[in-house]
Amino acid sequence: MKLFAQRGYEPTTTREISAKAGCAEGLIHRYFDGKAGLLAAIVDSRVSQEVINLNENLAIAPSLEEEIRQLVEWEIDRMWEEREFLKIVLPRAILEPKLGELISKAGPQQRARAIAR
Repeated sequence: MKLFAQRGYEPTTTREISAKAGCAEGLIHRYFDGKAGLLAAIVDSRVSQEVINLNENLAIAPSLEEEIRQLVEWEIDRMWEEREFLKIVLPRAILEPKLGELISKAGPQQRARAIAR
């Protein structure tokens, strides 16, 4: 994600990613089916981590109003912290239907389950 954020998604090559990660470039293609698959895996991982963070960091509020306020504040803070990630992912989600579908399904569904718990 750091390379994507620094250089942009398009200019970043799998060769640069593999050098930064300390792995063979072919592994990115083998396990992630290229740069797009790697980005989708990063999104999936980030969404899963967000759900864990949501459950760990937000206590059950005494009222529904407080619960909603707490959730909105948490989401705003999270989006600010993840702004570099979002700067790359959101435009790609528009251009790549599979990634857009992953984001539209994974994020809200996992968060809804976490909130329900």
